[in-house]
Amino acid sequence: MRRPGPARSTRGNEIVLLEENPSTCIPIGVRHRIENPGKIALHIIEIPYGSFLGEDDMVRLEDQYGREGTTSCGATGSH
Repeated sequence: MRRPGPARSTRGNEIVLLEENPSTCIPIGVRHRIENPGKIALHIIEIPYGSFLGEDDMVRLEDQYGREGTTSCGATGSH
């Protein structure tokens, strides 16, 4: 049996290690990041909720994968 690995969730200045089957809520306007701190595959299911479910209101501050929409201000810049 294979278990998914843990995730490191950063919400503002709070860093939390999430083990298997957790959930976390990101409040509107809070800078956040989720990453895989280990070598075991990490599986994430993101579920938006509320009256607006589009992605065109997101601002990508930093993206190591070079996806479109990344701003030039970086993780420590102001926006």
